[in-house]
Amino acid sequence: MDEMVTGRQQQVVNLIRILLLKRFESSIEAFKETCIKIYIRLNKFLNDYKDVNASSKRRVERKQAEQEEILRYAEEYAALNQTSIEDIEDSLPDYVWNTQETFDVNDFDINALLVDTMMDMDTLSKFIEDMMEFKPENDDKIRELKRILHEDTRIQNKKVIIFTEYRATAQYIYRELQKAGFTDMFEIDGQTSGDRHEMIQRFAPYYNGCSSAEVTDEIQILIATDVLAEGLNLQDSSCLINYELHWNPVRLMQRIGRIDRRRDADTEARLLADHPELNADRDNAYYWNFLPPQELEQLLSLYKTVSKKTLRISKTFGIEGEKLLTPDDEYEALKEFNSHYEGSTSAEEEIALAYQQLLADNPDYLEQVKELPRKMYSGKVASTRKGYFFCYELPTKRADGTWSDGDGIYRWYVVDPETKQVTEDIYEIWNAVKCERDESRAFNANEEQFSEIRKVIENYIKKKYLKAIQAPMGKKVKLVTWLQML
Repeated sequence: MDEMVTGRQQQVVNLIRILLLKRFESSIEAFKETCIKIYIRLNKFLNDYKDVNASSKRRVERKQAEQEEILRYAEEYAALNQTSIEDIEDSLPDYVWNTQETFDVNDFDINALLVDTMMDMDTLSKFIEDMMEFKPENDDKIRELKRILHEDTRIQNKKVIIFTEYRATAQYIYRELQKAGFTDMFEIDGQTSGDRHEMIQRFAPYYNGCSSAEVTDEIQILIATDVLAEGLNLQDSSCLINYELHWNPVRLMQRIGRIDRRRDADTEARLLADHPELNADRDNAYYWNFLPPQELEQLLSLYKTVSKKTLRISKTFGIEGEKLLTPDDEYEALKEFNSHYEGSTSAEEEIALAYQQLLADNPDYLEQVKELPRKMYSGKVASTRKGYFFCYELPTKRADGTWSDGDGIYRWYVVDPETKQVTEDIYEIWNAVKCERDESRAFNANEEQFSEIRKVIENYIKKKYLKAIQAPMGKKVKLVTWLQML
């Protein structure tokens, strides 16, 4: 049993090591953010348990005094980047919050844990201290990105997407390109607020139902995390840059599939009529991959790992020896895999296309929705599955530390009335609830049945969401609408 525990601990250590190196490979900013998050969390542990005895308190306070400058820098960085202890803990998996185990602090050697924590902080403080002195103008990677955008003839005067895994890297790229004089840019990640459809139209107007003349502040350079990696039409652009490699080659293909995909003849004609300067090279799509430097590749084996995965995919489809990552690799064969993987349309793309069609058929739809009352409900004869559909508005924590009350996020759920199982799969739910304009209403739920099902879903949300974000007592979810499928 001890060997099993040791093995698991080694696996955890190796995983953390790889994740840190992967963020370091992405950008200095992504690595700094992670180091500071861990450092702040460790310091919180010291503060929570340093009073276990007098000697421990003196030792901890001495260490904190030694690292006063680093601590101040970490706290200022966290405040500037809207990072809190809660943000760090929110990223922990569900099982951390759902565990039924209780622990007695007396079962642990707190003194030993405090010593180990301070040693970890010593290591992190050296990293942070070095990064405090680092200047972006010495960053070879960002310098090469600027060179490509400035000098590479294949990218000149064209729209370009820059993909990265990490929000911190995306924001870092945006800041540095802005300093270098690039304009007409936009950065989008999982926490970006605003109308995402409007942003997509600003970058790719022609393949999203309008034109350059119809959008305000058209975007030329789009910096994005993988929130845009699939399901969207971005083929107004023909240039893409992967700022780092993703572990999953399918993700790389999905990214490239945003620009190298089916094109519509009528849309192309409108685009080229408005932008004749693109005509000479419109048939080509270009992409650049930033590969890890040799020193990091030796530690990560990232290129080797992704190449092997890609080769395995190629062999599965009878494509021998063709890869994806360098100019010597053949992408056309893997494009065939991409079409197999996504099918004629991906799930996300199918929903997005249906939504665009809804807006096209009903120009006043968005304004009409705003006028509808809350807690509307209806019913239909089930087309794919029976159950109860719910849309809830969930509370979120704002940047200033307050909690939302009416401007949170929305989630869909379906509850099986027999098994009480809850589904959150968006595509599955969408297929279950969608209906035609003239479809008849069918409804037989009574108050007792509805109350029972509503209790199931709200307990589920409390367990899966509210605990995970550490929502304060009394903070509740809001039912927006529901539908019975019978």
